Amino acid sequence: MTLGVTAMAVEEPGVGSGWRTFTVILEAEEDGGYHAFCPVLKGCHTQGDSLEEALANIREAIEAYLESMVAHGERIPAEDIYIKPITVKA
Repeated sequence: MTLGVTAMAVEEPGVGSGWRTFTVILEAEEDGGYHAFCPVLKGCHTQGDSLEEALANIREAIEAYLESMVAHGERIPAEDIYIKPITVKA
């Protein structure tokens, strides 16, 4: 099962320049728990034993990823993905 969820990242409300929204994908693992990743931030993956833990972990991973990008003078990418279910003959 795959769930699409939007995660807020970067800073707390009212602090600094603001918030950014990133799409994260959560996939149920066969042996329990969830794999979470942010497609627009290549290599930004994590996992958790529950949906709540996976979401907390991906939020933390996104924040660390963005912090590293800023520290290295890299531009934070704009969200440019579209998730759309399609039906195919199987």
